[in-house]
Formats: sequence, structure tokens, C-alpha cells
Amino acid sequence: MVFFPCGRGVHICRRGSWALVAAIAAALAASAAVSESVAQEGGIIPDKELMITSLSVVEDASRTANSCDPSTAPVGTLPVWSFGRLMKDMSGSHDPSDFALLWLRTWKNAQTINGDVVRARASIEREVLEPWLARSGGKKLDLRKAPFRLLAIAFRPDLRDRTKGKAGEGRFIFGAIDRNCQPMQFTVIFEYTLPTASCSQTMRWAARFHALGDIPFGKQYNAGLEAITETFTAPRPALKRPNGSLLSQLRTNEISGGSQWQLREFSLVPEGGQHKALLRPATVKQTPKISVNKSDALRDFINNNQRAILNETFVVPASMLAGASVVTGEPWRARGVINNNARHKFALNTCAGCHATETGVLFVHVGVREAKTESMLSPFILGKTGRDPVSGEKRSFSELERRISDYSVLLNTQCRGRSGPGTQSISAQGNVAEQFYCDVSQPNNPNGDYPAGPTGEGTSFTLGDRLVNNPPGITISGLEQGCIKAGGPLH
Repeated sequence: MVFFPCGRGVHICRRGSWALVAAIAAALAASAAVSESVAQEGGIIPDKELMITSLSVVEDASRTANSCDPSTAPVGTLPVWSFGRLMKDMSGSHDPSDFALLWLRTWKNAQTINGDVVRARASIEREVLEPWLARSGGKKLDLRKAPFRLLAIAFRPDLRDRTKGKAGEGRFIFGAIDRNCQPMQFTVIFEYTLPTASCSQTMRWAARFHALGDIPFGKQYNAGLEAITETFTAPRPALKRPNGSLLSQLRTNEISGGSQWQLREFSLVPEGGQHKALLRPATVKQTPKISVNKSDALRDFINNNQRAILNETFVVPASMLAGASVVTGEPWRARGVINNNARHKFALNTCAGCHATETGVLFVHVGVREAKTESMLSPFILGKTGRDPVSGEKRSFSELERRISDYSVLLNTQCRGRSGPGTQSISAQGNVAEQFYCDVSQPNNPNGDYPAGPTGEGTSFTLGDRLVNNPPGITISGLEQGCIKAGGPLH
């Protein structure tokens, strides 16, 4: 398989990631591809397929809008990639303006979520709502004038899980802008489920995004991307989901309203009917309450779940989950933890760990931006080496490389199942098997045994009757092996 590191000289290369690009290209060129794939003839171009930040996309005047853009759409229209349109399309039978207003006002009062008290950040009224209302005429929020600038559109096939009918996620990332049109330290991420009921449907999602790599940035590319995004952002009233929306969750990262960085998560919760759902605060994924840090409960959870944590198949118990993730500067740790690598993997999958304490990042992985300036990606995404906050040992991160490697394996996968000794047949209608062949002797799952042999960099693993080389720099637990979705941070 061929890997093209950048969209014919586009931004990821300009961010100093040439070493990363060379390493990935060499690794994937050496990787043994599974035949009959959708990727045999084309290379992966990450800034066209996985993390799209090109100004030709995020500042397309016919598809985006914000309160500081003089070319904001005419009365009665909401461009397809605008913040206002996404809010409208998920609002169900609510008035879209009221729907957005009620969501933003959740910051004004303290919230108790899963027994965890999340403090109010009342400054949201002064910093976001009042300027938006003023631009709207003072009475009702005009969604065409939403103070949010599009930063990126992302495809996350690494979050696929057929057991949940999910081929991955499609994401829209926005940054808030203040009354003076300056970027605020406040981002909003719309995260949509890409539905699937079969391996072939999962592969179709991947094939559609992969095809974008062959289209030059411009009108044709944007039209092709819009055709894909409309399939998961547009409302589907017949769906048995709140408001007929494919939204998985909406997340925010911000410090504008307080003295500490904070990540909140929201879900569509029906109130008075399936299509009367509102965005309500929810627990943040894989992140315990701050009170759990340094506790015996945390020690016991890490020690008792080492194998699942190291292979990133663990799930934090619902009773532990926090109502919001606040960056305190303290790493996740507890006296008596046996394996610091397990502690690190656990912490890396928390919101604050991934966005700050374990990675050394300043909390956002896609930076806010001014007009005519492209968003910067964090060193965690592009590649960096830092120090473990507990042991001091070196830790290397290269999230984009991990996603590309996982995407490469997916694109080079057959959907045909097989039967016979030591295998589990894959059914297109089944809801248990993942996209890959399942080798029962190596069932990489939370309750099974793991290969006794080497599982480090540069080794290989079995997909049914085929041997696939594991690219250097990527551990087996970072790829999809057997029947379990790829691991790695969820944020």
C-alpha cells in the first residue's frame, strides 16, 4: 500500500511532521496487505480523509457561517457545516434557537451528575450569550450568527465497534469567538455515530472517506465531503434515537468561563417524547470523579484490571464516572499501584490525562484560530516525546500515526468470513464479530487469553488465515486484532 503523507503539499507537512511521515510511510510500505481491499490502489492522505482543517473547507462561505463573517448566509438559510445548522438538525420538534439557548444555560447553574457536583460558570451569559443575542437583535438567538467558527471536520474509524452498530464517528469541531471576533479558549465538538449493521457497511464508510484523497481541495472536494457528512448530520425522524439524530455526544473544552480547563459532555435526553430531547449534561467517558484520585478504589481498579487496561479494552465503572473533567495538574495515581504502565494507560484514556497531564498538551488537540488562519494540531496528534508525570520515564505519542495505521488495516480488510478449525465465521448480519477475521486462539478480548509470544513493535499477528505485519512503532494493542475494536484514547 502507498501512503501519501500530505494532501499534495498541504498543512500537516508544514507543521514539522516530516519525521513522523517518513516513519509511517516506511512502516506501511512494509506492511502485508490483506487482499481485495478498498485501499490497494490509493494512499492515505490524512488531511483529506481523517483530520480536515484546510481553509478551503472550513472557510467555504457556501457551507459555513459565523457571527463575524460578512458573508453570513442570507435570511432563511443555514449552511450545512455551520454551527447553527447542526444545532437545528438535532433539535427535533423544539424551536432550534431555544434548543441552543437551553444548552448554553446549563453552565449558569451548578449541576449534580452521577453524584458529582459540577460548579456553575455563570460568565457564559456575558461572554457568549449576550453578544450572540445582541447580534441577533436582542430577543432571540439567530442561528446564522452563532459565535462559533469551524475548525475541523474529522473521521474517526478507529472508534468503530460492530457490537454497537458503529462504524466509527464523524466529527465537527468549532471554536467560540468573542464580541470582538477574537477566538476564545472554548471548543465544541459534535460527535456523530456512523451506523453499520455489517462489515460491508463499515467498509463503505471507510471507502467514501478514502476516495476524498484523490480529489484536489476545492469545489469538487467540498461537494464530495458534504455528500458524506449529510448522511450522518441530517435529521432522520424515523430513527429510534432522540430527535432522530445520530449524535453520539457533544463535548466542550474550555477555560474561558473559569480558572481551570474543563471538559463537559452532553447527550440528547428525551423530555416529553422521542423527538423532544434536549442536550443535557452527562458523565464524561472513562474519567472518574476527582475524589477517586489517589484512593484505594483507584488502586484496586488498576491492579485488578491490568490486562484490559494495557490492551485498552477496559471500561471505567459507571458509578465512578465524573460529571466533568477538570485539569488540576495532578496525574491519576494511587499508592500501591503495581504497574505504572497500567496507570499510564488508564490515565491516558481519561479526559484530563489525554488533554493535559499524561501528554503535556495544553488541553486542546485542535487549536482555536483567527479568520484566514488554519487550526494547529497538538503535539500529541502530530508526535512528541515527554515524561511520565509519575515515574519520569520517557513516553512517546503519535496519535495521527496510530489512527493512520488502524485505518490502513481497516482499508485492507476483507469482509468475507470463513469457517474451520480455530476460527469464528463472520456473518454480515451478526452483531458479535468485528470487521476482521477472528482467530479464537488469539481472541484479544477482555475475558480471553492473549498471545504468549511477543506483542511489541514490529511483530506480526494473525487475521484468520493471513499473517499481517505489525508496523514498527505501533504495538499490537494499538491495532485492531481479532474481534475487538482498536484501543487508544477516546477523546
